[in-house]
Amino acid sequence: MAREHKYRGRRTNDGQWIYGFFCQWQSRSYICPDPNESGFHGGQIMRFEIDGWFLVDPTTVGESTGIKDKDGKEIIYEGDKVEFWISAPWDEQIPVKVKGEVCWESDGFWVRSYDGLSRLSDWDELEVIGSIHDKETPQ
Repeated sequence: MAREHKYRGRRTNDGQWIYGFFCQWQSRSYICPDPNESGFHGGQIMRFEIDGWFLVDPTTVGESTGIKDKDGKEIIYEGDKVEFWISAPWDEQIPVKVKGEVCWESDGFWVRSYDGLSRLSDWDELEVIGSIHDKETPQ
């Protein structure tokens, strides 16, 4: 069974995250949280009406991976920052916490870390710690 494609993006008017269906129309990006209002039918847009759609910053749009975090609560999205544990390269008995970013490559979702790329599905203890779109505060 194919997974449902859902997206998130930051609304342009207040910067809040909005989740749902994604559409680009007349050079603008929109997300509609209510599938009954979206105009989607069978994976295609049958109609587009501006009511119910929120204008979003296209640089913040990310697709849902369909994978939940380590607690099974939060769905992981493209652009999320995650933490996970690996065995230290110098000693497999020593766990090392690694941070990475969820990204899309041509064949699926991956985690990009200092260690390179690894398939997102290879990790079962991922914790979402933020988004690449969150403003960093100086240390």
